[in-house]
Amino acid sequence: MGTIMTVFIDVNCADAPIYFPNANPAHSLCRVNAINNYKANGKDLSEQVTLDFWGKWANVAACTLDKGSCISGVGELRSWTKKTGVLRPDGKEIIYTTNKVRVSRFWYGKETKKHLVSRIAKNLAAAKAAGKIPPQATITPEDLLAIDKNMVVDYNPTLAAQTGRYGNARVYLNPATGVAPQTQAPVAVPAAPNAADPAQMLEEMRTRMEALQAQIAAGGAAAAVSPF
Repeated sequence: MGTIMTVFIDVNCADAPIYFPNANPAHSLCRVNAINNYKANGKDLSEQVTLDFWGKWANVAACTLDKGSCISGVGELRSWTKKTGVLRPDGKEIIYTTNKVRVSRFWYGKETKKHLVSRIAKNLAAAKAAGKIPPQATITPEDLLAIDKNMVVDYNPTLAAQTGRYGNARVYLNPATGVAPQTQAPVAVPAAPNAADPAQMLEEMRTRMEALQAQIAAGGAAAAVSPF
């Protein structure tokens, strides 16, 4: 097993998060499977990595992330290999590699509301021109984008036992008891995000990213790689 600092850019959540509560909130875990889709040699390919959020970050991830969410961030990449005992036609054994990132900081996809409004307005105009929507319809891009903001709330074990949910996350419960087993504490718990000032947090993330990229450019590539 190896550990290395990593950066992940604009990856998508493959499914809803899974939340693993702990009596000590700092030791709670939220796990998300993320996928990076790309093209290579004319083929559509994808790679997957597991993202682990601990402490207060686990609450934020459980309440705000969902299937399809686009995020970027930094953390510790840990890789494991597992032998299968199955041989390929060339005689070499098939070995599976598992990648997990213990996320220390993350932020949401870079697409802005301005870009979404522009795209939806163009699509609405095209739909009216094609007769799919009555020309006199008064629906606007803002109408289509109106959503209820996800609020970050504290974990409620009683409600989780009743619903099996915490925010957007599925809570792992013991099938026999209906109670969540205790998760093991991480080696180090990252600092809680500053939920009161997301703009400042994003600026801090960008500053850290620029510093990390500068380190890579200066010859520190061995200390920071992408899991993808």
